[in-house]
Formats: sequence, structure tokens, C-alpha cells
Amino acid sequence: MISLRSLLPALLLVGLGAAAPSAEDATVVQMVELNNVEYQIGDDLPDWVIALDGQRIEIAGFMRTGTLEGETWFDLTNDSCGCGTSKLQHFVRVTLESGTTSFTPDELTLTGTFAAGEQEDEDGFVESIYRLTITSL
Repeated sequence: MISLRSLLPALLLVGLGAAAPSAEDATVVQMVELNNVEYQIGDDLPDWVIALDGQRIEIAGFMRTGTLEGETWFDLTNDSCGCGTSKLQHFVRVTLESGTTSFTPDELTLTGTFAAGEQEDEDGFVESIYRLTITSL
């Protein structure tokens, strides 16, 4: 007869194997690299950006000034003031799978699933070319 005590280590190992991927499993992307892409609406993104589409990445940046409390998304920028984010390549649209925003001026390091390509709003205007979906803040 097998006791629960003898099965416990095996059960713990199985449970650990089912854990969410760690930040070490993510490709580190520098915000400045994304910002330096020359882009106009309708352009093709560079191959290295397209290669990140659907991948798990880690990226550091700041919440754009003016981020509203209680939203499920915010824009991640390269600097703490969010200045100079008028071009599509100057921010990453971050969507939270759960929870809502609470503005912080501190630098954030986020890990999630990256998406690249034009995304239009309900009026047909391109609102982002870089997106990141994270579990929560």
C-alpha cells in the first residue's frame, strides 16, 4: 500500500511542473529598440519585431502620464514623463488579463505575450503597433 506521505514529494514536483512560465523563459526586449524603428502607417515592421509576435517577452518602461485608474490597459513608454510618445513606435499598449490599473511613476518590468502589427480602434484609426498582454500588475 502506498502512503500519502510517500506520494507527497511526487505530487509537489508535478504541481511545480504546472506552474506558470517564469520571467527567465522570456526574451528581454529593450524599449529603446522598439522606439528606434522607423515606421509610418502601412509600413512593414522589421523582421526582428515580427519574430517577437506571439512570443513571451520581458520589457521595462513607465506608465504613460495620464494613465487612468481602474482601466484594463495602459501605454508603456521609455521615459517617466511619457513625453514624445506621439508616434506609434514610441509606446507599447499593455492589456491586463485581470485586475485594473493603478498609476505608478516607478519603472515597471513586465513579462507577457507580445503582439506586433497595426491594430485599429473602432473608428478605423491605427491605435498601436506594439502590444503586450500581461496577467496582472
